[in-house]
Amino acid sequence: MILVKLVVGDLVLNVISAYAPQVGHNESTKREFWEGLEELVRRVPIGEKLFIGGDLNGHVGTSNTGFERVHGGFGYDIRNQEGEDVLSFALAYDMRGKRAKVARTKWWKLKGEASQAFRERVIKEGPWEEGGDANMMWTSIATCLRKVAVEEFGVTKGSRREAKDTWWWNDEVQKVIREKKDCFRCLYLDRSAANMEKYKVAKKAAKRAVSEARGRAYEDIYQRLNTKEGERDIYKMAKFRERKMRDVNEVKCIKDLEDQLLVKEEAIKRRWQEYFDNLYNGEVESSTIELDDSFDDTSMCFVQRIQESEVKEALRRMKGGKAMGPDGPDP
Repeated sequence: MILVKLVVGDLVLNVISAYAPQVGHNESTKREFWEGLEELVRRVPIGEKLFIGGDLNGHVGTSNTGFERVHGGFGYDIRNQEGEDVLSFALAYDMRGKRAKVARTKWWKLKGEASQAFRERVIKEGPWEEGGDANMMWTSIATCLRKVAVEEFGVTKGSRREAKDTWWWNDEVQKVIREKKDCFRCLYLDRSAANMEKYKVAKKAAKRAVSEARGRAYEDIYQRLNTKEGERDIYKMAKFRERKMRDVNEVKCIKDLEDQLLVKEEAIKRRWQEYFDNLYNGEVESSTIELDDSFDDTSMCFVQRIQESEVKEALRRMKGGKAMGPDGPDP
């Protein structure tokens, strides 16, 4: 197991990578793993974000009964003892598992014939004749609208895909991608052998077109980098990256007396103030120097005044870069 601490803006992210023992290991090995993981989790302050990733080697199952707060309901098969340990650990530290996917109504289909069908059903099924409290009427109407919309337009799967890098897509790529999507819709409605073969051919053609377009796009970039304009672009990108990673005249994070990271600007300034105040004023009992001013008649004597010529001679004999003595320049 390892714990990595990342500072992103004013947030502190703690990422734990863990690999749990497999099912065949003995109980002492599994207990040692969970105790080590617990120790890492306790080291993370409450105000910082925590993410645990890796393979915990447990089946949490499809049912989330008793673990609704930490189980998103997207498991499979039957929960085993290792999965029970995973959920119990997450519940003990109030962690969240995979976020539940939220299905949304496809309101963007509210146009054309679908819009007309939606309107007719709402007029027919809506509670327009009911009277009484305005809030109750609004709730009934809103419920009817949602019900009809779900049945007419359908709902999404609730998944959120990551944005793809498509800046190099040209017209040809977009055309084959649309053809592949059309073949997939046909296959989704009718999983026949003919539709499956069409989808495979379209998918292979889309991959080939995407690969060729990406290669041509990067080749154009490489050729541009060989020109003077490309050299200027390289310097601009390098300067931007260097400026972004620079840490001059700016402290991104420091630790306080309790060894916790401070990322807020005011907290960092306050910590520096405490540090220097303790450095210059807190480590000595008194900042004043006690001078021995006791004297008697035997210590009194007359001395000759220092002449201006003596001072000039002393300064002339001083070497460049000479360290100062305890009471000033020492000739």
